Amino acid sequence: MARDLQDYLLVSMGVSVILVKVEDIKSYLRIAENTIVLTEKNEVPELGKKLNVCRSYRLIVEKNRIIICGNNAKGTGQGSYYLEDLMNLKEAPIWRFVM
Repeated sequence: MARDLQDYLLVSMGVSVILVKVEDIKSYLRIAENTIVLTEKNEVPELGKKLNVCRSYRLIVEKNRIIICGNNAKGTGQGSYYLEDLMNLKEAPIWRFVM
């Protein structure tokens, strides 16, 4: 799914991004900036504690990063597709940050 998002960003939005697989996602989340982080509830339970349905996800948009946490891989995928849908609506690689 990360490759699908990478391909979408390049082909549809003209934005080239690098994929990085991280072993310790919790440590990475403490320092990650200017990134889109794809993760699952089993990797970061505190982000996914309310996710109980197979394809459920949580989308967290912050000033310097986006986190998509799925209940499982299918949920993370659904969150990724939703992010693509938001960018399609704006016709640009942007999303809204609300404090």
